[in-house]
Parts: sequence; C-alpha cells; structure tokens
Amino acid sequence: MQKNFSLAESFLRDKFLSIANFHFNGIDHELLLCGKPSPSTGECKTDIYISAKNSITQEIIEIKISLKLDNYEFLENKISEETAKIIFGQNDYKDIIIGASKTIKDRFLKKVIIKTADQIPSLITKIPLGWKIELFHKTKRSLNAELKLSLNQKIDILAGTNRPELLKNSSLDGKTILNSGVANYILVLPSDPNKFINKEMKYFLDKLEPIVKFAEKTDINAGFTCLNYFPKDDKWDGDRPLAVWINWAKDLESLKGELILDQPFARNGNAAAEAIKKIL
Repeated sequence: MQKNFSLAESFLRDKFLSIANFHFNGIDHELLLCGKPSPSTGECKTDIYISAKNSITQEIIEIKISLKLDNYEFLENKISEETAKIIFGQNDYKDIIIGASKTIKDRFLKKVIIKTADQIPSLITKIPLGWKIELFHKTKRSLNAELKLSLNQKIDILAGTNRPELLKNSSLDGKTILNSGVANYILVLPSDPNKFINKEMKYFLDKLEPIVKFAEKTDINAGFTCLNYFPKDDKWDGDRPLAVWINWAKDLESLKGELILDQPFARNGNAAAEAIKKIL
C-alpha cells in the first residue's frame, strides 16, 4: 500500500509539473509552484502543494492536497498526550478518549489474562501492558471504538489546522511557506495505479474535494493497539504513550491485572514494563 501511495504522490506531482496552465473551478490558472512540503521534523498533512495565478483576477491561490488511496484506513498514529490535546482540545481530550475506551471495556477485559502461579515467567510468552490509541477511517480491528468528535475536530485531524507551527509552516525549494503544511483539499485516488495512470489532468482536478466537505461525511474512529512485554526476551515495543493500561500486581500466588481506563497517558511503555519486571 505504501508503495502505491508513493507512486500516486510522485505521479500527481509530475503531472502538475508537466503543465503550464490548468482549468480549476471554472477558471484558467497559471501554475507557479508545485512540490511536497517538508517540515523540519515530522510530517505535515499536505502531500502536494500547488500555487497558481487566476487568469482573470491575477489572484494567487493555494491548492494543498492531502492524498488518500480509496482503501485508506489509517489517519493518525503515535498519539501522545500532547498530540491528543492538539487534536481533541485541551479541555476535551481526556473525556473523548475515556468515553471511547469505556464503550469497549468488555473487549479490553478479555485481553487481561490472570497469570497463575504454575505459569512461571519462562512459560509466559507475552503480557499486555496497555494500549496505544490511533485514529482510523472506519477501522474494523477488534479493539475499535467510536469517537464523539465535532466537525472542527475532524477538520483538524484531516487538515492539521491546529498543529505546531513547524509542521504548518513547511518549506518548499528551500523556502518556508506559511501554512503550506495545512491541507485544504482531499484527493482520493484508486489504490490500483492502473486506474489513474493514463488519466488526463481534468480527472484529478474534478476529484479534488474541500476538506470541510470531506470531513462532514467522514467517519473517524479509534483503534487501540496493544503494547506487550515479552518476558523471555525482556523486550517491549518502546516507551509508547498508553491511552489504556493495566496495573499488574501480585495477589498471593497469582498475577492479576487492574484495567485503568480513566487515566490516559498516565503511564508509558517503559514504566509499565519495569513495573511488571519487578513483579516477575
């Protein structure tokens, strides 16, 4: 999928660079600049940045495209407390995450296995430490949950309107362009390159959709991904922020886990791993 996305991205960029003028929203435009914005760190939401001049008014417009393939699912990973505040809001992020996780409490509990005394550490292959939260478009993974999001929150997820300045003000051809990293259009292309590789420019321009309209009809849900500890190898998948976590404790001769749903990001991967190592 990543290979096809990269192909679509480079193809579309080259397609624009091969023309001097294009017809958009009923008006001819002169292409001035086209490329991929590059923030100093991380990735911005704009995959292809275009500036052009209106042939009638001479106004400069920006078309900042977030590119998707029609089988896309993933929207946001590596969500930390800081990222959650940016996406959901300083005052709302905890309630949104807690509300979503509580709706699937029973599914989490099925993953919290009680380790009995006869299962000595050498026989325990993995122990769940907690779950990272990621955002998806209609994910069907087992630990998915609906999110109560406003339209503005959806727009930010898709466009990056509330991201840090270094992501919003990305650079192109060595020049920083204000808000170049904030997408204003979505373009969804077929996941099979053969279905668009021979299309004319009009095909791509007609498929451009303002992010606001796209957000109104788009379902965004949460997917929770487990972070496990592997006792035999003494390994875990890094110091990832945990939206839901397990407080393991020794109870007589058993290892029992308490599911913590109301303290998102209070524990990260390293602290959770060290806690279970002490018990083992």
